[in-house]
Amino acid sequence: MWREEHLEGGVKYNMSETKNNFEGCTMSLEAARVNAKLTLEQACEALGITKATLISYEKGRTYPTIDLALKMCELYKISINLINFLS
Repeated sequence: MWREEHLEGGVKYNMSETKNNFEGCTMSLEAARVNAKLTLEQACEALGITKATLISYEKGRTYPTIDLALKMCELYKISINLINFLS
């Protein structure tokens, strides 16, 4: 069973109910960026992409290549296993 928790600014985390509180926990790309305290502009500059492209990834309209997804995870200091790319 999934539940949603809302953070400041409307960013969502999804957490499944499991024995281990961290098992099954994922966050959206937007939540990962905000959690890393990066603005849209800062993330775009570091990743070498446009704002429109990053917004498209964050909204789940398009998806980054695996190389770019790994670069995002490194920038956001989060494991790729914890990001929900389908948000």
